[in-house]
Amino acid sequence: MRSCAQTQPHSLSRGKGNHVFTDDNNKYYCVGAQPGRAERGVLSGLYKLKHGFMDHHWDCIHNTVKRAEHAFDMFMDTDIIRHIVNAKRRVQFRTMEASPSSVHATSARYYNGVGFGVNVFLRCHTDKDFTMSIVQVHLDNVMYHNEDRIVCYFTFPRLGIAVALRPGDILMFNPQEPHCISSRCNEEDEIYCISCYLKTQVVGLNDNSNTVI
Repeated sequence: MRSCAQTQPHSLSRGKGNHVFTDDNNKYYCVGAQPGRAERGVLSGLYKLKHGFMDHHWDCIHNTVKRAEHAFDMFMDTDIIRHIVNAKRRVQFRTMEASPSSVHATSARYYNGVGFGVNVFLRCHTDKDFTMSIVQVHLDNVMYHNEDRIVCYFTFPRLGIAVALRPGDILMFNPQEPHCISSRCNEEDEIYCISCYLKTQVVGLNDNSNTVI
């Protein structure tokens, strides 16, 4: 994540409605396959490797996405798993790819990308995503235990629910329910927040002329 920040001059802007707040001049950024902004289709996202993003760092993030997918398969409701599996079978949409130097790695099965940052917190918002999203929080150089202290909260204001997150926790949630992640509980922490997602535009191949019968 630090490597990615060094290759990106500015923090990603998500607009006023989905504004991302950062502490200490940190950045928020996204990697992976993405809809073309001025053209039809979906881009691989590997172009970032041409701007100094190291292959093994990319593959570390890619592996994090695949581990999240493993948790998705283990704990997600069966109907939701069937929904995304059938969509993938019907439409061969693009997912996050491994780097060219990763010979044995395969592309992610479900998620097209991941957004992340250090010490970031978001305005309450919804996302136009196709399936459940997965958020993770991490601390560097820390051995995780079940009774670790809470580092931040993931909240659903409309429902009146705040989910306490400890280092290493994975939370799966409906991105169309208004949600946000809080600021860190302890200012001395540096929290790595990671969110795996599948954009509806990607599943639709970012092409309005494409008809699925």
